[in-house]
Amino acid sequence: MIKCAVCGLSVDSVDEALKMDWIPFFYDGNDQHGPVCADCSEVLMAIDEFGEMEIKEQYRGKIFYLDEPVEETGEYVFMGMIHN
Repeated sequence: MIKCAVCGLSVDSVDEALKMDWIPFFYDGNDQHGPVCADCSEVLMAIDEFGEMEIKEQYRGKIFYLDEPVEETGEYVFMGMIHN
């Protein structure tokens, strides 16, 4: 099972994710995350000067990702959230 690092949407396989235009990885500053579903990538991402997918400037540092442990508990966040 493959989960979107932002919204938590899941698909059964890498092949299915690729058919649905998921992005395998992206950057938030220097940090690499992924994968990300097509909907999240369309809204939250842009292509940087190196041709890599990155979080748009207005969202940088505002998203908690599924692949990041929560500092206090060391547990993982189950849903990506945007904090304004």
